[in-house]
Amino acid sequence: MAVQQDPNALKTGSTIAGYEILRVIGSGGFGITYEAASRVTGKHVAIKEFFPRGIASREESTRIVFATRDQDMVEWALKRFESSTTEQCRLKHPNIVDVIHYVKDNDTGYMIMEYVEGKTLEHWLRERGGPLSVEEVRAIMMPIFDALEYLHAQSFIHRDIAPDNIIIRPDGTPKIIDFGAIKLIEHETQLRSSTNRSFAISKQFYSPPEQVRDNSGKLDARADVYATAATIYRALGGRPPASAEERTQQIAFGNGDPKQPLGALAPQLPAEFAAAIDRALAFNMRDRTPSIEALRAALGWTDEKSSSATFAIAHGEAAASTPFTTRPNAAPPPATALTPKKPSVWRWAGPAVVAATIAGAVVLIGGNALNLFGTRGPALIVQAPPPVLTRQPQPAEPPQQQTPQTSTPQATNPAPPPAPAEAPPVNTAKKETPPSDPQAEARRDFELTQKIDTRVAYEEFLRRHPDGYHAQLARAQLRRIADSETRELTVKLNGELRRLGCGVIGNNDVWGDDSKKALTAFNQHAATKFDIDVPKADALEALQAKTSRVCPVVCGPGQIAQGDYCIAACAPGLVRAPNGACVRPQVQQPQPPVVRQPPAAPKRKLVCRWGDFNKGEQPHRQVCE
Repeated sequence: MAVQQDPNALKTGSTIAGYEILRVIGSGGFGITYEAASRVTGKHVAIKEFFPRGIASREESTRIVFATRDQDMVEWALKRFESSTTEQCRLKHPNIVDVIHYVKDNDTGYMIMEYVEGKTLEHWLRERGGPLSVEEVRAIMMPIFDALEYLHAQSFIHRDIAPDNIIIRPDGTPKIIDFGAIKLIEHETQLRSSTNRSFAISKQFYSPPEQVRDNSGKLDARADVYATAATIYRALGGRPPASAEERTQQIAFGNGDPKQPLGALAPQLPAEFAAAIDRALAFNMRDRTPSIEALRAALGWTDEKSSSATFAIAHGEAAASTPFTTRPNAAPPPATALTPKKPSVWRWAGPAVVAATIAGAVVLIGGNALNLFGTRGPALIVQAPPPVLTRQPQPAEPPQQQTPQTSTPQATNPAPPPAPAEAPPVNTAKKETPPSDPQAEARRDFELTQKIDTRVAYEEFLRRHPDGYHAQLARAQLRRIADSETRELTVKLNGELRRLGCGVIGNNDVWGDDSKKALTAFNQHAATKFDIDVPKADALEALQAKTSRVCPVVCGPGQIAQGDYCIAACAPGLVRAPNGACVRPQVQQPQPPVVRQPPAAPKRKLVCRWGDFNKGEQPHRQVCE
């Protein structure tokens, strides 16, 4: 879920390890989490950036700078952040977010993780508007139990289990996100930092008292037991238990434990079940349920361990027995001492019926088995619900009589034929058929519908099962399909608008202001009236029909049109020279007035001669005239 843009966050469009930052999805006292996508493959990931508040500042929009006095502490924290990330990279479980890589860049560190689409359990519970049933909680929490047992077997403690750290994906699969190991680094950073910056190292209402008392480095599996029980308490009771801080304060003042027992908050729950949750929420560690496995046993959830329906859905398998619902605990029909006991067929009948149901779906779609795995083909119309299993006893078959053997010639004393076996008396007592479980039927239908994965199949499922947990999952799948179709249409429309020269669109898969302006320009120059607020298929058809430019060139800020292309505009005060360069205009200096001189008299050519004595001239000198 997106959060308000953090002023310290990387800007949209920045690149980390080849992934383009799309948005901020989380922001805390020690880091910022982004959604990002690969520019090559389009794969989306989540990236957590090491950014402790009050210690770090951003420079040049990407690079992070730390105070000089905190350099030693920062080096320690970054190394611990890197080692924690690499440790989580080796954890592989279908219900734990996958940590992919660690990257050093911008003088800080980045944890690259799987991006999980869906809603947090807290968000899902608020939308639901009321407490869940035990069956629905079991469907969500059984995979979480499996994931925590896996973590504890790997010597990991999550430290941060809470409804807002459990993502419910569109297919119903729960995933644990946001390991609390980073909180150890935050706590140590708080102690080492000279800025005295305070970081929260616990989760209100869900962290155990020992984690709140600042000895989080000494936690064991019982911390996760407490947080898991508090999450179940929230789902069944409609609100979380009292916080560890309040419990500590009230007990210290002699006012008693303010935590209300779950049985008092939800009296419809079985007393043993509610008491098991209360034991797991014990204030003192020594009084608490010691492990997740022990909590599972105390809740009576051990019969279907590691076979959750969400796990089967995520892997495309039809599970015959899943924890989405609890089979009705109907008493078996009465039997007399003479009534032969038939072996129960329940264990193998479930998978057989599911397999038969899937085979029937193949027949309905024309034998195209590929449609079961999401390929687009003939639409499935489910004509009848799958058969509902009942646990009726099978009629006893009378034993077959043996055929008398004919004596051979060598036999002197042939054995008499055996007496016919006495048929057992028929029990005439009325057999009670346990009621069918509608949740189990909805689960089976949903698993089959999800394998087909078409809009028609989900709509048909909702027609038959309009209410309940699986109906919410089906509606989420319909939204997913609609979002996918809208995104595909948006990408095509933006591409066509760009091809026709109607605008500059920054993000292909977002129908934003750029797209609306471009379609408005198309409407203006193509004389159409398509709705600009939402992408429509008819607009795409009209755009695809155009084979050449429709709109005049529209350039972005800082660009000007030159023919069919956009070029960078010159800065203020500059002009574009004939060679395309931006230069300062040459200022013409004022010229002084020209003073015209009268024309000079033409020079006469001198003719020289020797002096004439008769004219009184000296004969030895030349005279020029």
